Amino acid sequence: MDSQNSDTGDETVVGGEEMEDDSSANYALPHVEVKVSNNTLLLRLHCESKKGILPKIFSQVEGYDLTIVNSSVMAFGDTALDITIVAEIQNDSSTILKDLVASLHSIL
Repeated sequence: MDSQNSDTGDETVVGGEEMEDDSSANYALPHVEVKVSNNTLLLRLHCESKKGILPKIFSQVEGYDLTIVNSSVMAFGDTALDITIVAEIQNDSSTILKDLVASLHSIL
């Protein structure tokens, strides 16, 4: 579920169910991927489009003492969203990534 590159301090956490088919997107919705490099966090979400989901996601991210510096939201088909968030990490916590992925899954 997660991997870490100890040489560069980069870390990746992925959450989502893998699907066994030949589609180009081999995961079920919601899919959450978090990558960290130094003090920068890259969050990629692929989820169903629901009313009010963006403010919930942004609030959840900021609740982990992260400062959002950039975000991009694109419709993916009629019912899905592809969301990318770049955030600055304010405090160094090794559990933040797994906790963030779990909390985002709970609201998606």
